[in-house]
Amino acid sequence: MIEDFREIFRIYAQYTGSGIVMILFFAGLIYTAVSVKKRSIQTVLVITSSVLLAVIFCPPGFELYDRFGGADSYWRLWWIMPIGLGLGYVGCDLIKDHRIAGFALLLVVLLLGGEFVYTGEIEGLRSEAVNAGQLPEDTLATVDLLRAVSDEKEIHAAFPGELLPYVRQYDADIIMPYGYETVRKDYPEKNEFFDVMSDEMTDFERLAELCSETGTRYLFIPNEYRAKHPFGHYGFRKVSGTAGFTLYEYRLLGVKGGVKGDGSQ
Repeated sequence: MIEDFREIFRIYAQYTGSGIVMILFFAGLIYTAVSVKKRSIQTVLVITSSVLLAVIFCPPGFELYDRFGGADSYWRLWWIMPIGLGLGYVGCDLIKDHRIAGFALLLVVLLLGGEFVYTGEIEGLRSEAVNAGQLPEDTLATVDLLRAVSDEKEIHAAFPGELLPYVRQYDADIIMPYGYETVRKDYPEKNEFFDVMSDEMTDFERLAELCSETGTRYLFIPNEYRAKHPFGHYGFRKVSGTAGFTLYEYRLLGVKGGVKGDGSQ
């Protein structure tokens, strides 16, 4: 239980930053409890806040939340606290007779109680955006590799099903012979290119024909797949790869009658 208390206070300290805003809030609760006689205000600010504080700082409640929700999001419970409402009400009540001077004073106090996001020293307050679209790392790796090996603006490439929903989110200039709809269960039409790409025994002979028909130059094949035929026999060469996929280039695109190569791998 003591460890739970420590963890709760650690989360509280991270959430409150310098602590000035929360000090003002707690001082405002005391002021409201002593000086404000309206029952409705007492209920909304004092009673509600007291109950919420008791719940948030309750170790059994923290254990339950950690088990089902995860302690890393426990700080969000502070969003329920009427901090803004309490500060606003008490601040307005205190400065009602000296509005301009009082407003300026409260503004200065609140500004000093915050942390400037561009120069703040709080760890993690500001960080460079990375993968803002929250796309799978495999998608980033495959598309970046494709851009590295090709200087074409529009690149014609085929991808396995697990990457289809994300490729064109990352790069709209990737042209694919089939799209995300082919992996949806409610999509009635079959796509042979996708079916061949999904076969764990990769049929490079048929893929060569499909690449010629659709103008597709590059293929990403999962590393664990095996080739039914030597890919070099049908005009493919292994370009490079990522942690999960191998990139092949179809070299005979646009070449009539030149299906078979020298058999090199």
